[in-house]
Amino acid sequence: MTTQNPQIKRIGQDHNIVYQRNLQILRLLDPQLHARVAAVQLPNSVAIEPVFGTNNAVQSVRVTMSDGHHFYPCRPGNLSKEDQAFFSKTTSMTVFCLIGTENVDLFFYLFERSIDIGELKHLKQVPFYVLEPDINAFVILLCLYDMRKIFTSSRVKFFIGEKCINDYLDFLSISDRQKPAYIMSPNSRIELKQGVIDGITELQDRQTKSLENLMESCAQRYDSPERQLEIKQAFQNQGRPLRAMFFTSRYTSFLQYGTANLANGFSLMGCEVQVVKETDTLSEYNMLFMLEKIDQFDPDLIMMIDHFRWEYPHLPQSIPFGTWVQDLLPQMFRDDQGPLGPHDHVFSFSKKWIRTKRLSGPMFGDRPIHYLPVGVDTEVIRPLPDVKKDIDVLYVSNLPLSDHTLDPFRNKDTLYEYTLFKNEREALDNNAITVEQMVILYTLIVEELEKISYLEAFELEHNLVRKRLFAKQLLELLEIKDVESCMGLFVDNNQTRIGWDIFRKLKLTPARHLAEQGINIHIYGSNWETFPEIADHCHGIVQNGDPLNRLTARSRICIHNSGTTLHMRSMEILGAGGFLMCKQTDPTIDNTAITDFFEDGKDMVLWNNEQELLEHVRHYLDNPDARERIARQGFESCMKQFTYDRLAQQVRETIRKDLSQLEA
Repeated sequence: MTTQNPQIKRIGQDHNIVYQRNLQILRLLDPQLHARVAAVQLPNSVAIEPVFGTNNAVQSVRVTMSDGHHFYPCRPGNLSKEDQAFFSKTTSMTVFCLIGTENVDLFFYLFERSIDIGELKHLKQVPFYVLEPDINAFVILLCLYDMRKIFTSSRVKFFIGEKCINDYLDFLSISDRQKPAYIMSPNSRIELKQGVIDGITELQDRQTKSLENLMESCAQRYDSPERQLEIKQAFQNQGRPLRAMFFTSRYTSFLQYGTANLANGFSLMGCEVQVVKETDTLSEYNMLFMLEKIDQFDPDLIMMIDHFRWEYPHLPQSIPFGTWVQDLLPQMFRDDQGPLGPHDHVFSFSKKWIRTKRLSGPMFGDRPIHYLPVGVDTEVIRPLPDVKKDIDVLYVSNLPLSDHTLDPFRNKDTLYEYTLFKNEREALDNNAITVEQMVILYTLIVEELEKISYLEAFELEHNLVRKRLFAKQLLELLEIKDVESCMGLFVDNNQTRIGWDIFRKLKLTPARHLAEQGINIHIYGSNWETFPEIADHCHGIVQNGDPLNRLTARSRICIHNSGTTLHMRSMEILGAGGFLMCKQTDPTIDNTAITDFFEDGKDMVLWNNEQELLEHVRHYLDNPDARERIARQGFESCMKQFTYDRLAQQVRETIRKDLSQLEA
């Protein structure tokens, strides 16, 4: 733990500059704390001097206040033995609470140690709580150190002043707040630390009692014949409107977007709707938080994407619970869970998963799986006829991070500079392969992937038999004896370095080909900066909703490139009245085939490889009448089948029938 000490001298112009910079950021981000800090008169007579340790090395900084009081805003290693022992076992996901800021080395180290989400906004923040009872000490800290990076991080929460402990406990009293795994303090703050521990223990006891009471009251309410009749009547559209509650997460834009769309469909259908997510970025779901929301809203239906009731065992068993499966997640196939109960209703966006019985196993039991495609939220996605079309071709797609692909093995200088994937670590730990063999394997694969065409890469991505054969040939070439133990490097649900590299090739090839052929293509999405040769065509990330809808309206042609053709992106293009060019996929591997609902050449246009795509693009850029006719027909076909109020009605009718069969 190292922090560069400031220049040692009395507070003067340099320190005032640091202080004013910190204060300016604090004014924008935390006006209340700024007001309290700004009210403290900056003591220019404060002395700042070094404290020397062994060998005349500066050990810390001593600040002498005008009243003679000393404190040390840099005192490394001043932790109890208990703190030191625990600290060695913590991870970057540990939630810390630090009492006192005099140990600046520890303060900055804990900030850097806990995860800074940065670009990974889909993950929840790891809070870092800081309590400082002495506001003067906090002001001095702002004079000595540039705190702007810390202030702009939403995961750091300060509680400053004499009431800091009470303020902190009030903050934690909101049921979904993340509580600290460990509370750290210098030896001089032991009493304060114990006060925080006692307060949190008392709070947790109260919340445990509240959870028990809510579990009992909610179960009694929903199990009663009167409430069950009321639910049945709500689904039959008798009496009051149906109340639908949707749980989602602020940590994934995919879940928020999909949930909001379906929830809006229920709202358009006349239902009362509530969408629930974590209070803020320092919060996470727990059963008390969920039951509080259920108790307040009293829903007739709970809906979630990709999550099931058994993951939340405190929920009432007799309230209808709908799961819309859009990803095959590992927890769906656990042998120790299930079966689903009579009030559990499962919907799949993929026809293929239903046809091939992919959603089966002990957890699913004999519950039916219903088809529910993605759709169009007409409140957001809609034609904008007055917007000028100034983009020839729009391509929206994210690429994986370079470090997640085979890029480290494309450069001899970075062959050993990478973070191991889980499957790589397992293969190495099992002695199935050595590091040297893995490096050779990956460099060979880089050469092989450079040789294959777009269509060959597409088959390798989607054909498991082909992928295993590819792996077997290369592993045997290296004389790897335990071939099966190394298969995880290739076929671990595409979450492999090889899988990500193939995925990127599929996303990149069509866009780069169009750009190289002089097409005015605008590319939006993350991680395209790895390819400077097409930098002029890349325009960064576009937000879902209205910004994306406006981009679609500006574009003459919109490309969709995925193994799933009836995809959210396809619906966004068609629902906006855009001209869709969609990658053609073999129906046997397509999760949901767009050709089941839309006709090639009438509602949209299919393409098979990058050269065919180029030919289609040139043809329809030169034939605006044909392009506009197809776009108009595609929009009309989409509106007849895929608006979210229609899909919400489908969910409602499906559950109504299930409830009627249950009663029979």
